[in-house]
Amino acid sequence: MLYGEIKLEPWMIFSSKEHFLGVLRDFCIQEGFALTPDKHDSKRFTARCYQKQCNWRIHASMLMDGVSWAIKSLTGEHKLCGRLDANPMVSSEWLCKKLMEDIKSNPDYPVEGLQERCRVMFRIEVKLRLLYKVRNMAKELIHGGFSESYDLLPAYADMIKRTNPRSYALVTWTKEIVGATPHFKSCFFSFGCMIKGFFEGCRPIIGIDGAHLSGTYKGQMLTAIAIDGNNEIFPIAYGIVDGETGDTWHTSSDA
Repeated sequence: MLYGEIKLEPWMIFSSKEHFLGVLRDFCIQEGFALTPDKHDSKRFTARCYQKQCNWRIHASMLMDGVSWAIKSLTGEHKLCGRLDANPMVSSEWLCKKLMEDIKSNPDYPVEGLQERCRVMFRIEVKLRLLYKVRNMAKELIHGGFSESYDLLPAYADMIKRTNPRSYALVTWTKEIVGATPHFKSCFFSFGCMIKGFFEGCRPIIGIDGAHLSGTYKGQMLTAIAIDGNNEIFPIAYGIVDGETGDTWHTSSDA
């Protein structure tokens, strides 16, 4: 069913309870009202309009096959309740699903733009902080989460050393403790072409600095750079550590 064209009728059949609830949520947001469930279990669902003065009711239940669901009764009309602009039926999961294609085409889609898109497409008002969360949820579904990326670091280090001769790649983890899972501690990377480029085309001066990471996992990125023949920055090596200290710089240099 296309959003904006959803119609509910008695004895409309759905493939599962999840299918029914999904279509019902779309319908409620489309029509601008919310629900208050009266009965909600594995076999029955009964709800009424969120506004107490409204007489709209719906009842659905599981069919004899034990899987399919159907609307058994649908009564009342929304005559005494106005449209909800800030609809409590709108969840982060629902928004993520509806805005997924927009965020996939532009991962840095401004939240103000997403807010306006919600006004135009769904006629709802969504707070910016919720849209920040939705955008991050969509990015994680599209590209994977931070934890998954950190899990791939050892394989990434092995690939660098295998495919780039004279490269350095090191990933360290916390000490193994019985019953505890080791966690990422630090990493260091320097490609062979970076080292060769420094010796053959850069001034014999190395600049070092650290930058704070502001993502889900904090820490600092340490970078070693040089200046090439065009007076432009030439990266030599970089690493990620928990903090910029003498020990972390020393560990990176040893690598």
